[in-house]
Amino acid sequence: MDKFEYAGIFGIAWGTSLYPFKWVGFGFERDASQIRLTDSSYLTSALTDSDWAVRLRQDIDAAQAVFFVGYSTYDIDIARLLNSKPAIREKSFFVVGSSPTAILKRRIEKFGFNTEMTAEAFFSEITKDEYAPKIKTSLPEICIRTYQPIPARIPFADRDVFDLFMIGRLSEGFVFDSVSGKIKYVLQRKALARVLNLLEASPAAVAIHSSLGNGKTVFLDMVKAIAATSGFTVVELVKQRDGLFEELNEVLKRDGKLLLVIDNYGDWQEAIRFIGMHHKKNISILLAARASTNDVLATRIQGFLNLGELNEVSLDKLIDSDLLEIVRFMDTYGFWGDKASWSEDRKLRHLSNNCGREWHAILIELFKAPQIRDRLDSLIHAIQAETNFNTILIAILVLAIIDHPATSDILTDLCGESTLTIGFRQNAVIRELIDFESDEVKLRSAVTGAFILKRVADPELVLESLKRITKAADQASLVSREYFAILAAFTRFGNVQNFFPEEDGISYVIRYYEAMKELRQCRRYPLFWLQYAIACLFHHDFARAGTYFASAYSFAKRNNFRTFQIDNHYARYLLLKSIHDGNALTAMDAFRNAQKLIVEQMKNERLHYPYRTALLVGDWFDAFGDQLTAEQLQEVKRAASFIAARISELPELNQQHRDVVECYRRMRLIIDKM
Repeated sequence: MDKFEYAGIFGIAWGTSLYPFKWVGFGFERDASQIRLTDSSYLTSALTDSDWAVRLRQDIDAAQAVFFVGYSTYDIDIARLLNSKPAIREKSFFVVGSSPTAILKRRIEKFGFNTEMTAEAFFSEITKDEYAPKIKTSLPEICIRTYQPIPARIPFADRDVFDLFMIGRLSEGFVFDSVSGKIKYVLQRKALARVLNLLEASPAAVAIHSSLGNGKTVFLDMVKAIAATSGFTVVELVKQRDGLFEELNEVLKRDGKLLLVIDNYGDWQEAIRFIGMHHKKNISILLAARASTNDVLATRIQGFLNLGELNEVSLDKLIDSDLLEIVRFMDTYGFWGDKASWSEDRKLRHLSNNCGREWHAILIELFKAPQIRDRLDSLIHAIQAETNFNTILIAILVLAIIDHPATSDILTDLCGESTLTIGFRQNAVIRELIDFESDEVKLRSAVTGAFILKRVADPELVLESLKRITKAADQASLVSREYFAILAAFTRFGNVQNFFPEEDGISYVIRYYEAMKELRQCRRYPLFWLQYAIACLFHHDFARAGTYFASAYSFAKRNNFRTFQIDNHYARYLLLKSIHDGNALTAMDAFRNAQKLIVEQMKNERLHYPYRTALLVGDWFDAFGDQLTAEQLQEVKRAASFIAARISELPELNQQHRDVVECYRRMRLIIDKM
């Protein structure tokens, strides 16, 4: 009985007919095959700060049953973990002997169930013949989720629309009722019919994409609701845990029309490759990502899926019929404020011209509505007053900005044990933002998160909190792919810009990268040094940018890493630095080196990125054109002609991208001058 000689051991068990039983043991014990807490590690670090705390929480979350042997909940860290989510109590069982004291029995009842077994009896039970269910059972859904179209169980009210627009709290039940025509909760954009038609042509692959706050998440929920009622089995990928591929394997065996939904698909590339290798061609796949991610990954993902062409649908621009729906929706809920008396045509022109036909800008406009402004002001004031929980509140905001679903477990891993305390869970502001019963963080709006951080929050406080949060993500990434994805999102310059105010924000961005470069996962990661270089380039610190580009290339070469992302930005760096230096003697070398990178990308790239960089050739020519020799002018003209010719060969949709249109115009100006 050495295995149960010491108190503090507990096991986590789960099983199915395919994977009958798995045990993970923790505690003070002698078996070298087990994970252990030594006295020194236990006394010098709280459970929530240890490297394996992330895995522990994830395993408990995945388990169907948790058995605590010789443990009586007096350890405060474990007790907080058990008390953090009501669902844990229903599957927690304690083995503390056949005659525990009355005090111990009452204490255990708070956290789970007393088996009234001794350690010897429990050990005898678990060493019997392997258990096999009487009927075949399927894997529990931990990493995936089968969507069920269920009407809302509570009455619909105006407040629910306010919560959706103000904090991004989305109700699946209200979405279902809205697409069924029962209530007016979400807007049915014209693109919805197009995506559904594409998915019906099974097998099919569709990628929707948008910039920050332009309606991607709501759009996904609408597609799920309609697809589920039209005969699809809709399955979402929700968590990156160890059992992901086993669950996917089971899903791909299902018969009938199957729709897989993958949000933030850039974080799921291994899973997408697995799907592409194992699907039965009875599948449609709906991918979603921010536009910048989709631009970089779409071609690669199309190759992974083995489903033919990846159909891409942008949600960034609203068409006339969408704008008309929005005008009438805002009329219904009184969101126009002092513009309420305007005619319908004037309101349409306002959304088109002043808001640029983008939902992000319309949301900012909605924040001016008295009803929303008052609630948002109240929320912001309350957040500012909660100094004890500032790091947690900032974590909620930045997770919304990077579009990563947040839970209390994620907040615990990123912010520490304060998220497990009673004071945190009973705080009025926290309860406004987190539903502890459903383990849901309510504030999911990227627009609101950026609005608060850029316009209201103290940037010094945000910076210090971000340093702690990012360091925790770096540590957790060693045992969890999910946290590596979070860390990668925290490094992207496009996201980081939204963490700090526009005025003097770049100085905070640079200070943030200075702190991040010490993290284990960033030190030798090419794309981190690329993002740092981009930040310095934005800051016109060309010396540091050049050094960091060199670092990115060095680590890429060492790790056999494709450099196409680095190449594109390095070409920008060469042209911008040349213009900044104003040295005609070195300008032509800079142009040639940049042109080589641009041309190589245009030969292999179907999207607008190299053409956005090529735009700078026009600026470079404006700076140096009158100082070039006749031979050099002809060299530049040949380059401009090549770029213009490549644009004319692009698919019509790509030719219409604003960067491509402007690039063609600038190249024609160069050609026509000579």
